[in-house]
Amino acid sequence: MYALLDKERYAVNRLILNEDVQRELSQSIRNSYKDFDYEFIDFDGSYKPDKDEAFVIQGFELAESIKKCGNDPIGQDLFRDKQSDLIALFTYIESEDAYVFQNIKRNQIFTRSGLSIFLDKDTFKKMDSLAISINSEIDCVYKNNNLYFKSYWTARQILDLRDHYKIATDKDLDEFIANDSIQVLCNDTFNSNADAWVRRKISLIQDSGTLETFQPRKIKEIAADYSVDVQLSENKIIVPNEKREVKKLLKFLDENIYKGPLTDETYETNSKREFTARSQVQ
Repeated sequence: MYALLDKERYAVNRLILNEDVQRELSQSIRNSYKDFDYEFIDFDGSYKPDKDEAFVIQGFELAESIKKCGNDPIGQDLFRDKQSDLIALFTYIESEDAYVFQNIKRNQIFTRSGLSIFLDKDTFKKMDSLAISINSEIDCVYKNNNLYFKSYWTARQILDLRDHYKIATDKDLDEFIANDSIQVLCNDTFNSNADAWVRRKISLIQDSGTLETFQPRKIKEIAADYSVDVQLSENKIIVPNEKREVKKLLKFLDENIYKGPLTDETYETNSKREFTARSQVQ
């Protein structure tokens, strides 16, 4: 078992476990790994998985300091009371050639500061040393150059995933505003409304090439079929000042508004993905 202390530098320390802890922890990890069985979907940040689904990033570059643990299990410095730096625990399952990770939250760490107590028979006693609560869940699996995970927001606490979740930068916002098909009523208001959700949508819209493929008049015509009111000025799509209306427009441009194929009712969704066949951790 190893402690990951810094996801920027990927500093790794080794934990020494006594025989009883080693045996119980090994069995728990193997059981959790066996249960880590989902339909894995290529991660692109635009889809929220169901209970039986999870994400995969193919061709993920795992830090050498972590991979080294598989080749040199006892070559790392020992973990010593560094609770302030601890962000995750991980281990290497040799028979599976897989690394499994568990995010460690602040409330899983019990320190000497303050008053932490534990029950010994019928009496509560003060905890005099660092303690870590380890649950049975696996948050990430790395195998065959692929990273598998259930929650992006949890996985990003463990590993640096910034290159795999693109949001529009300030420069991207400027390019969006300058697009020949777009007219922003107030640049300052638009920029102040550009939270992470807005920036993500703009990034997806720019990647899709929708504004280059369809003329504003055609976009307005299609939008009317979905009860979305797209306003034009000199053949440019007007981006309103109201944040709610901005998000409605961006949802439509990112194709998050659709008609049910049977009822012809108009719906909106907060995630989407193309249909793919089932894949497994392999």
